[in-house]
Order: sequence, then structure tokens, then C-alpha cells
Amino acid sequence: MRYWYFAATLPGFLFGAAPPLSEAEFLGRCRYSLDPEDYLEIESCIDGLLAPQEPVVKRSAFLGQYLAWERSFRRQLAILRAQSAGKDSSRYVTVTPAIEGTTAAAAACLTTADPYQAELAVERERWSAAERFSTFSTFDLDFIAAYRVKLNIVCRLVRLDKVFGEAGYRQLYNEILGEAPSAVETLSSGA
Repeated sequence: MRYWYFAATLPGFLFGAAPPLSEAEFLGRCRYSLDPEDYLEIESCIDGLLAPQEPVVKRSAFLGQYLAWERSFRRQLAILRAQSAGKDSSRYVTVTPAIEGTTAAAAACLTTADPYQAELAVERERWSAAERFSTFSTFDLDFIAAYRVKLNIVCRLVRLDKVFGEAGYRQLYNEILGEAPSAVETLSSGA
């Protein structure tokens, strides 16, 4: 099904730019503009990325390709992270053939020691895959699904912001210290 008007009204954005609308606002627009079955596929597509089993994609060819790529990419990241930690990756990941390019993409993301830069690299790979798989999609469900995936990426980048990250770290650190016995209590109790 084509969504000429709806797709044309969606604001454009680039990787690393501020999201033009929230994910909730986007889904609200989708609920209003899309066929109910198409809406359900768009609404659940991000959850499909993390589902333990292969998600069932009924309507969007883009989502079928992208979700398969994403799952393979995540598997390769997990395998490489386990190997770098000296762990047996088979304990964490079921071994299945990797989709072409996902092993190299995962390895490239892990070349930096800075966790923030590594996360940016992961999100760049995800964005590039969404772009590749939706190149010829215009005004259709695949275009809207790719928009949803890319909007999720830029919204995640906002949540990864250094200021927010430092504030979250401080909050977690303070919570841990608040729950730990103070040095005076530890010394007086003989622990």
C-alpha cells in the first residue's frame, strides 16, 4: 500500500541530528494514517530487534531484510565481545551463519577503546544498513518502516549524550554509595 501524503509529510533528518519528532509522536501519526495491520507492523518492529525468536514480518520486505541483518550484526558483536573477554561465545550466542558484511561491520565497531565511540559506530552501522535496504522505497510501508528504524537510532543517540551519560553515571554511583555501609560503620563493625 502507498502512503503518498503521509510519507511526504514526515520531516527529514540525518544521522547524528536531533530527532524531528519523538517516537511516540511518530507512532501517533502512524496510528492515524496507516492501515491497522501496517500500523501494527511499524509499532512492533523495534521490539522485533530484541525478540528471542525470529520476528514474523508479514508486510514489509525492508523489515524482513533489516531485522535479519540486525540480528546477525548483534550476534557478531556478541561473539567478538565474548572473544575479547576470553569467554566462550557459544554460551551466549547460538551460532548461525552470518549475513555477509556483518562480521566486518561488528569488528570495525569494536576497534575503539572508548565505549561512547563504539556505540556511535554501532548506530552508524545500523543507520547505513537501514539506508541500504530502503534505497528504492518511496511513499510505501518500507519507507515508513525505514523511517521508524532511523528515528529510533537518532532518539537513542540523544539518550547516549555525554551529559546525560555522566548524569546517569553519577546517579548510579550515588545510589551504590548510598546503599553501601559507610566507612565508619564498616570499621566499627569489624567487617
